[in-house]
Amino acid sequence: MQTKFTKDAVYVRNNRHPEAGTAVFDHTEWAVFIAGVKDGDYDL
Repeated sequence: MQTKFTKDAVYVRNNRHPEAGTAVFDHTEWAVFIAGVKDGDYDL
């Protein structure tokens, strides 16, 4: 997984499947996602 932070956005892509493209999040969306991960919202 490769993550790049810029002033305006966070870019995420899977290095194993680069053909899948890049997901782009604004910083608020990214913060909400990270909070959900920490809270266990995405546990399988």
